[in-house]
Amino acid sequence: MAPQYSQPTRLSDYIAFMLPWAHGHQLKAIGDFVAALIEQQTACQAQLAHHFGNQEAAVKRLSRLLHNERLDPRLLADAVLLQALHQLPQHGNVRLAIDWTIEAHQHLLVVSLIVGRRAVPMYWRAYDTSVLSAYTKLILYFSPKFLMTSSTYWTR
Repeated sequence: MAPQYSQPTRLSDYIAFMLPWAHGHQLKAIGDFVAALIEQQTACQAQLAHHFGNQEAAVKRLSRLLHNERLDPRLLADAVLLQALHQLPQHGNVRLAIDWTIEAHQHLLVVSLIVGRRAVPMYWRAYDTSVLSAYTKLILYFSPKFLMTSSTYWTR
């Protein structure tokens, strides 16, 4: 059985700062699963559940969090992006990877910050086919210097 722990105050404060619109239970659930992600270093639900004492209850809790209609994924993505932008250096190059994933009728835009040899997702958004193609055309039209390949440098 996994030991009970109290979530580090610094992580709790950071999540509360990033998500000022979320209420207490939402913040606690997000904080618990962020701590599990950090400790387990995986996004696999079954492995994340190992972090908690009761695996069955942890899987149900994670499922409720992921399917909570009051937690708007767009607000979460925006919060992560804003926090990441505040932490970027004020001058110099920043390397981004832009991924347009299309699978069946699901379209996803992911912008990741390249840190060393890793890509850290900073922004993600699901789109309808017509919206995604319109955005693609706009980006390709207005930023030919910006899109060199699937990754690029951005200077602040």
